[in-house]
Amino acid sequence: MFVGRLVDYNMKNLYRKLIQHSVKQRIKKLERRGENINREKIVKEMEAVNPIALFMYFGFIIFFIDNYFSLNIFIHLFPIFLIIFFVLILIGLNHYFEWIKIIQKD
Repeated sequence: MFVGRLVDYNMKNLYRKLIQHSVKQRIKKLERRGENINREKIVKEMEAVNPIALFMYFGFIIFFIDNYFSLNIFIHLFPIFLIIFFVLILIGLNHYFEWIKIIQKD
């Protein structure tokens, strides 16, 4: 597999780039509005919201492919998608508000 300097197929790096880009765009938006900028809060927000958004995009793609080819598999996948969606929301809320903290013993 060819991996050049401009193209990096590592999923963690792609996800980090997505977070960084989202944070930059959010900071630009807040600067235009003249609001206070708290970078740590924005990073936590993007880390909580981006997995949900990516999952929703994946669901929409499956939905449109299912409708286009008349496969009728989305009817069976919808309850599973709904469960995963709510779990991602709970994980994102926990990440943002830090309700449950995991303490690692050294």
